[in-house]
Amino acid sequence: MSTKRKKKRQLRPWVKITLSIIVILLVVFGLKSCFFDQEKRQAKADPDQEVMTTAKSKIIIDAGHGGMDGGAISTIQKTEKEFALEYALGIGEEIQKLDPNIEVLYTRVNDETPWVDPYTSLNYEYDDLIGRANLVNEKDPYYLLSVHFNSREDANESGFEAYVRGDDAASNQIYQNIAKNLKEIGYSKDRGVFSTETYPLHMVDMTTPSAMLIELGFMTNEQEVKTLNSPQMRAKICKAIAKGYVEYIKDHDNPDTNPQKEKLKKRAEEDAKKQEEAQKAAEQAAQQAAQANPQPVQ
Repeated sequence: MSTKRKKKRQLRPWVKITLSIIVILLVVFGLKSCFFDQEKRQAKADPDQEVMTTAKSKIIIDAGHGGMDGGAISTIQKTEKEFALEYALGIGEEIQKLDPNIEVLYTRVNDETPWVDPYTSLNYEYDDLIGRANLVNEKDPYYLLSVHFNSREDANESGFEAYVRGDDAASNQIYQNIAKNLKEIGYSKDRGVFSTETYPLHMVDMTTPSAMLIELGFMTNEQEVKTLNSPQMRAKICKAIAKGYVEYIKDHDNPDTNPQKEKLKKRAEEDAKKQEEAQKAAEQAAQQAAQANPQPVQ
C-alpha cells in the first residue's frame, strides 16, 4: 500500500519537462522586462541625450560684437553683444555634453576683444572683423559659427536665418539640421539660409572653415526678446543648435580628411591675396599722388 502511494506522488517525466520550460521562460521574460524598463526610464529622463561617437573634430564659436561694439539694443535695453555671448557659450557647452570628442573654442568668452585697440583704431568695426577672422584662421577649426541677432524698424519682424558660402555644403546641411531642431521645440520661424555671394560677410568669406553666421532672432521684437531672454528657452535653443552640428559630424567622415576643407581654405587664401593686392595698389596710388604733388618745405 505504501509503495503504491509513493508512486502516485511522483511526477511523470513530461510534466517535469513542461514545468522546467515554464520556469526558464518566466526567468528570461522577467530579466528582459527589467532591462527594457531600465532603458525606458533612462530615455524618459533625457530624450535628447545620445551617445554620439565621432572622429575628433573642432569648432570655433564667435560671439558677435563685444568691447566698444554693442551691436543692436533690444527692447529690454540688453545689448546684442550680451545675448551673443550667452548663446555662444551655451551652444559650446551643449556640444561638449553631446559629444566630448568635439573640441570647442571661442573667439571671446567675455566682453574683451584684445585683437583690436580701441584707442588707436581708425575703424573699430573693420579692425575687429579683421582680428576675429585672423584668430579663426590661426586656430584652424573645421567649423565656425558666428552668433548674431537681427533688428528692424518693423517691430513685428521675427525669426531666425543664416548666411553661408554658396559652395559650403556642410554649413548648408547643418543649417537644415538646426532649423528642424528649432521647429521641434517651437521656436519662432525659419527665415531661411542665404548665400554670401548675395550678402557678403567678412566672418564667412574671409575665414577658412565651413562657416555660418546665424541671426537667432530680432532685438526689435518685444515678444521674441522675452523668449530669447528666458534661461529655460535659451537652454533649449542652444541644445537645438548644438544637436545640429553634432548630428552632421556624426554622420560624416573625419572632418580633417574631408576634401571640402582644402577647397574652402584655398578660396579663403585667394580672397586674402586679392585683399592684400588691393591694399598694396592703394598704397602705391597714394605714394604716386604724394610724389606728383610734393609739399613745399617750410
